[in-house]
Amino acid sequence: MADTKRRSAQAPSAVIMIRPHQFWPNEETADDNAFELKTNLDRDTIAKSAFDEVSRAAQGLEDPGVKTHIFEDETAYSPDSVFTNNWFSTHPGGHSAVYPV
Repeated sequence: MADTKRRSAQAPSAVIMIRPHQFWPNEETADDNAFELKTNLDRDTIAKSAFDEVSRAAQGLEDPGVKTHIFEDETAYSPDSVFTNNWFSTHPGGHSAVYPV
């Protein structure tokens, strides 16, 4: 019997995520970055929240069957680690593309 489940090229079957361990808002960019809200929370609380949020997102992808490859960002100083710098995609035939942000 043929597999009736077809995957779209626009719906990947796997993703790569980076889970931050030491994230906190960057004081140098917080004033003009709408994604970095000022907070009175301490760095450990912020870092745990970011870690947990990525973990929940990964589980939310895995539950319906999207393979999730998680790499751990254990860098001691990484205030911007949850913000996209560049991203890439992989394609049939072993091709990949890098996209600057």
